[in-house]
Amino acid sequence: MFACNPVFEPVFHASDAVRYIHLWGGRGRGGSFFATEYALSCLMDEVYFRGYLMRAVHKDIRESLWRDLMDRIDEKEEQGLLDRKDFKINTNDMSVVYLPTGNTIRSRGFKKSSKGQTAKMKSIAGATHVFVEEAEEIEEADFNQLDDSLRTVKGELRVFLIFNPPKKNHWILKRWYILEESRVPGYYIGRAKKQDNFLSIFSTYHNNRANLNQQTIDNFEAYKDRDEEHYYTVVRGLISEGAKGRIYKKWKAITNTDFNALPYTPYYVLDFGYGGDPLAFGMVKRHNKRRYAKQLIYGTEIGDDELVRRLRALKVGGRPIVADSAEPKSIAKLRQEGFNVIAARKTPDSVRTGIRTMQNLEWYYTDDSSDLIFEYQEYKWVLDENKNMTSEPEDKNNHMMDALRYGEITDPWGGGDIEHN
Repeated sequence: MFACNPVFEPVFHASDAVRYIHLWGGRGRGGSFFATEYALSCLMDEVYFRGYLMRAVHKDIRESLWRDLMDRIDEKEEQGLLDRKDFKINTNDMSVVYLPTGNTIRSRGFKKSSKGQTAKMKSIAGATHVFVEEAEEIEEADFNQLDDSLRTVKGELRVFLIFNPPKKNHWILKRWYILEESRVPGYYIGRAKKQDNFLSIFSTYHNNRANLNQQTIDNFEAYKDRDEEHYYTVVRGLISEGAKGRIYKKWKAITNTDFNALPYTPYYVLDFGYGGDPLAFGMVKRHNKRRYAKQLIYGTEIGDDELVRRLRALKVGGRPIVADSAEPKSIAKLRQEGFNVIAARKTPDSVRTGIRTMQNLEWYYTDDSSDLIFEYQEYKWVLDENKNMTSEPEDKNNHMMDALRYGEITDPWGGGDIEHN
């Protein structure tokens, strides 16, 4: 019924087997525009249609997909392609009924509010089409609950995921994509896995230039100089190694063989894992401004006695262990068992100070340090409501990162920051 950007035409030719359709890529690609245009087309078709507009939080739909849908209706009425009187529009619950056919579009959130109260997915059991905007914000368990609730036999089932490239470890990428290194170091391209029930359409503003003014395009390109990460992820649609707002970047992997061959005296770092958090213990070697780290222990429910057993198995001996000073009883226990434990010297601003110190160093990690690598990629600054970075580090994915920081705010040998070899 309506014309669309040619990049999205494969949607109209998708086989009946296609259940999942991804509209993703860089900003300005017109993904939400097409999704609401397509939804409106289905709404006005004679074929049975029950569509749902969805986001992580229900109220956020109002200024995104719902606003876009209302704009499409207004535009088509101005073009003489529809009569608004044929639509029963309820702005309170964000729903539309097309009166000539009875087809409907409703709105649902995965969570009722930003406080995290989960909505009941059983209420959309009759859906034929679901349009999930900002799908990268959805938890995998919540998506699975939605997916399991879709089982109507009255029409084709289509689940649209509309998203900007998420972090490298995101469940969407793990489920549907293979990552390949791009020409930009530290960034990846997502190649869709071949699955009969899956259609992936990647695009950027380059595919939508006809609908963008030159000032918008110039602003997109200006990010390359003022915010490289924003440019490559949000504008170009590449996938970064870690989360948006990540604290550490440009660390490099080395092999265990290379690590063991380093002629520098090691020391150890320790973050105790109480309250359900994992315990993180690692070895560090230093040389001038370079640091080489290896994960040795990482896990939950590791009490003091178990930790002592593991440290002895690792033959830590009397080498320095810089540990979280918040656990004096555990430190006392380790000292009693003969370990050379040094309590980290914390100050009111030692977290940010330690982070700045670590950012000014050149870091390497062994390629088998899986949890250390994950935290390096995911540890980030808290984002405000506009997804801009604040100066507050997020208290999450930081246990090995904290342990490494303790070794920088407290010298393991009791002197200055000097080389030991």
